[in-house]
Amino acid sequence: MDLTTAASMPVLDTDLERLLQEQRRKLSALGIFPPARHTSEAHSAGRETVGQSTHQPSTITTSKKVDPAGLFPSSSDGRRSAGDAVTGRLDRLAQTEERIARLLGVEGGDGGAGSTSSQLDYQALLRPAMADMPHTAADLLNRIRQKSMGQNAVSDSVKQSQFNIVHANTQLSRRKTVVESGWKKSASVTKSESQLNTKKAAGKIRDRLRTLKSEVSANLITAGKSCEDALSYVDITAKTLGQEATLQMMKGKLTAKEGELSSICQTASKNQQLAQKKAAEVRQMEEEHRQLKAKQMEQEKKLRACRKQLEEARRTCEVLTAEVERLSAELKGRRKGQVDVAKKRAMPQISAARWAAANDKALKELLTLKEQNKALRDSGQKLQKDVKNQGKRHEGNLTNFLTVVKKQQALMTCRARQRHLCGQMQLLKTADEQFRQLLDVTSITS
Repeated sequence: MDLTTAASMPVLDTDLERLLQEQRRKLSALGIFPPARHTSEAHSAGRETVGQSTHQPSTITTSKKVDPAGLFPSSSDGRRSAGDAVTGRLDRLAQTEERIARLLGVEGGDGGAGSTSSQLDYQALLRPAMADMPHTAADLLNRIRQKSMGQNAVSDSVKQSQFNIVHANTQLSRRKTVVESGWKKSASVTKSESQLNTKKAAGKIRDRLRTLKSEVSANLITAGKSCEDALSYVDITAKTLGQEATLQMMKGKLTAKEGELSSICQTASKNQQLAQKKAAEVRQMEEEHRQLKAKQMEQEKKLRACRKQLEEARRTCEVLTAEVERLSAELKGRRKGQVDVAKKRAMPQISAARWAAANDKALKELLTLKEQNKALRDSGQKLQKDVKNQGKRHEGNLTNFLTVVKKQQALMTCRARQRHLCGQMQLLKTADEQFRQLLDVTSITS
């Protein structure tokens, strides 16, 4: 994750926004994101820096410790960058090189072959020393930009090496001034002495350039390491910012998930309370159903007993009907016999009295049978009414039973929904645990 990606991530809350603003302000103060400037302004900034640093000591610091807070110090006006200072100093180094070359070339014109050889020695000494270095300020800036991914970064050791180069150039210019003044004062000196002095000055210049070569190489190596350390610090800072933003986003998602889980838990608790209430109602209805079923069993027993009594009454009625028919036929026969007896008046009185007693007995038995038949018919009608009433009660019990069955089905549906909600709660709890395991805050902070 680069710094631009971390900077383009959405701000989740005010704390994260404040943290990102502080990090951007620190990076801007370190000079990682300097505004674009014109080349002439950069050269003027480099010359001002050179002019200010000529009075400092020429010590070289090669410490490999990198202080991330001091890698990219901003200039006094808040606009100049380290790359502009490097450009100005390298331009002054090139100007000093040209002046030394011109000095040796003028001296060679006066001295003949010796001056040409000293100029060749100077070129042989100067070019190998600068072979490993960038030829121009643009090449050096391109290398720095390639290593820093478009960000200007210069360490204290690089600035110290640049100061040493400028200090050496200043000493060379002073020596040139001394040499020129010596030439003006020694106009009567012979050519051999002038050539000897020139060779001695060229030797000193070669020695100084060798020293500068070694110093510049060491300082460039140290500057490259410092740039790499600074880039690593910038990458770590960007990664930290991205991880903090990701953590805040995941915390926001976790808060939303917790809100959803709490709402689901509240809904589940409400459904559970409703299910418990429905279960209590169903238990009460089941108790009523059991009572109604017991009453129905008792009524069915009574109904079966009544049916048995009705069947016995029907059989008795049939027997009595047959007996009545028999007695009616017998009565008819006896009436016919009475007619015959009346016709036979000549019969004795004893037989007439017997026939009368028998007729009275038969009439009494007939009346008794009629009363019994009437009582049996009344009991049969009453049993039929009881049977009809029991049938109606049985239909009402069946209706109540169907209502109870429907309520049981509704309870089963509520229980199925409750089991489904419990399964969803378990899945949400498992997902929440996995999500919290994925949020390894300790690894991110480490």
